[in-house]
Parts: sequence; structure tokens; C-alpha cells
Amino acid sequence: MTFSILNLFVLISSASLSMADVQSELVMDSLTSAYIKARMEVQLSSSFVFKNGVIFKLWNSPQYPLIKWENKIAGDWSELYLEYRKKDFSVLFGRWHNKWGYSDRYSLILNDTLPSRNGFWVGYKIFPTLKFEYFFSSEGSYTLKKDFVARSGDTLKQGKVIQRTLIGHKLELDRGSWGAYFSEVAYCPSDGYLPNPQYLNPFFIYFLLQFNDAQLNSGIGVDANILWDFGGFFQIKHMKVYSELLIDDFQYEKVPTNEPPQIGFLLGLSCNTKTFITTFEYTRVWAWTYVHENPWERYETLGYPLGHPYGPDFDEIYFKFVRNLNDNLKFGGEFSYIRKGEVNVLTDWPIRPYGDWWDRFPPGSDFLIGTVEYLYVAKLNLKLTFKEAEFYLSSGLTKCENYGHKRGISRLWPTILVSVKYKT
Repeated sequence: MTFSILNLFVLISSASLSMADVQSELVMDSLTSAYIKARMEVQLSSSFVFKNGVIFKLWNSPQYPLIKWENKIAGDWSELYLEYRKKDFSVLFGRWHNKWGYSDRYSLILNDTLPSRNGFWVGYKIFPTLKFEYFFSSEGSYTLKKDFVARSGDTLKQGKVIQRTLIGHKLELDRGSWGAYFSEVAYCPSDGYLPNPQYLNPFFIYFLLQFNDAQLNSGIGVDANILWDFGGFFQIKHMKVYSELLIDDFQYEKVPTNEPPQIGFLLGLSCNTKTFITTFEYTRVWAWTYVHENPWERYETLGYPLGHPYGPDFDEIYFKFVRNLNDNLKFGGEFSYIRKGEVNVLTDWPIRPYGDWWDRFPPGSDFLIGTVEYLYVAKLNLKLTFKEAEFYLSSGLTKCENYGHKRGISRLWPTILVSVKYKT
């Protein structure tokens, strides 16, 4: 028995903020790793802020980053940007994290648990209750591993490098007791570093451009992989209901035959009182969501899903409770049941177009394909808060049936998470 994850987070002090955060996590599996993160924030003036964050990883784990120096240590910049803030307007340039959606855990469209974005982000309030966001990010390029015949009929040669750019915008209305948003992202391939300039318009509905002009002259294929995401919440006193609907592709034509919808949804219910907090969520993402017939248009970067961290082809029931024992001490637990099919964000598209006709999708290819993994997760948590420090302890068990999508193989491992934060 070995330990697969050991995370150590260290936040370094800056000119205007001094903070230390040490966190360790132990998960028994077949791999061992150690994370060290450092972050610095400097207030340059009343309007300009500079942030710098790095990450280092020792040993092995599937978590980012993967590429090692001298086969010993992996590292990357997690944050490196300059931000300008002025009242209801903010813009930043560099490398940053972002998350959309109303769930405190994960979003179906964009999460801050993944490799960082690279480019610029802008956000501002049009009205006191109406907010707009837009970002432009250069993602990792894709190199063809073999010759590929695009839908246009052009053959793309092995070794061809395709640049990829992620563009997104969100319009959100927040009325206090209820709110809603519409967001859209476009994953754009190109021979150069910029997609079709029309995608740079933050107010343009990208899908309209794709629908009317879907082919690039270069033969790369569809101009962009468009995803829509809708969210909403409604709150009455201590109760809050929230939801999210992701539409990657929804078939309104019968071509190709039997193609399933590529969608996902999340439903959540939370109750927050002075002494007790409960959260219940159900999430489901159909197979082939985030995946694409052109491998360079899969909704991923560096092999990690840009959407939900679990990728496609899963559902989850999640429950969490927190009991406030006093002003400084909280006790709680988390429980989840996950079903995960074999399709992941790097799975090859199951069919190919041939001339004027397509292959047929095999029946039953819409959800939980192949040998399904069943995961049962239970954790107990304790949080102790002081004026300038915070201590967090979590321990539990995870059981996986059909481990590694191999029928009849089961695994059981404990989890331990220890977090210490200090702020001055």
C-alpha cells in the first residue's frame, strides 16, 4: 500500500499581505507525490495588483503538471498576471484561474481546479445587477499523431501543429434572491495563433457564426467547438436551489444516425442557517460531451478537461453537511456516489464521416459506456478557526468497484487531508 497524493501549499508574504498556507493530503493508491505551491500578491497602487504563483510536484501522480525536469520534479506557473481594478471594472493580463457556475464545487463549463488560462480577462457591471465577463486564452497546441481526413475531405499530415484558442463570455443577472446567467465558450483551431477575428467580439453569439460559416479554407474543419452553459438560482430565506445546463451538441437533425445529445446538467439544494449547513447535488454528463470528431477540438488542455474535472460519461450524487459547534469550531461530512463510464475527454470519436453519409452511432452509446466504475466516498471533516489561523482535518474512505474499468476488480483506500493556514 502506497500513498498517491501529498499536497503541500505554502503562500508567501508580500508587501501588502502576509499569508502562509500549508496543506497535506494522503490518499492510498499506487502512486506517491508531493505538491508545493507558493503565491505572492503585491498591491502596486490603488488600482494595480500583481500576482505571482508557482507550483512544484515531486514523484508521480496524474495531477497537473506531468512533465518532469531531470525525471525528478515538475513545475509550472499557476498565476502570473497584472490586474487593473476600478470600481465596477476589472481587467487582467497574464496567466490566471477562473470558475463559472453557482456550485461551490465544480462547474460544467469552466473550473479553477485545472491548468491556468493564458491571455486576458475583463469583467464589468453594466448595471448594478447585471455583470459581463469576457476572456481570451491561448491554449496548448495539438500535433497530429497520424494522417487525418477532415470532414472537408482534406488530408492533414502527421506532425501538423494546430494552434488552439479558447474564448468565452458570460452575462449574469443577480437580483439578490434569484439570479441567472448565459455563458458561451468557443474552442478555436487555426494554422496561426488567432482564430476568426469575429470571435474576438465579446458580444457576438459564437454559434451563429459557426452555423452560417462552419468551414475554414485551411481544411482544419469546423471553425470552432462551441459550448453553451446556462445557470440559475433561487433563494428563500435559508434555502437555495441552483442549477446548470451545459449544451455541447444537441441533435436537431438525424445526421449522423443515432448520435446522442452531448449535454450535462447539475441540480443543487443548500440550506444555510447559523448553526447548520447542508448541500445536496446531482450531476450528470452524457458520453461524448466535451469530445469532438476532430481531436484538436476536444474540450481539454494538456490532457485535462476544461469542463467538469470528471470529464464526460458520469453521474454523481453528492451530500455535505457542516455543523457550527461554536464560533471557532465546525464539524461535518461529505458523501458521494459516482458512476463513471469508459469515455473520457481524450477518447477517439466513435464514427467518421464518409462523403455525403456518416457511420451510425451504435445503440446504447449515450451514457455509461463499457465497464462502469462505481465509487463510494465518505469523509468526516473538522475545522478550527482562530483570529489569524485556520486548521482543517478531513479523513475518510473511498471504495471503487470495477477499478480501472476492469470488471470484478475492487479497491478500498483511506484519505487524509490536513490543512493549516496562517494570516497576518
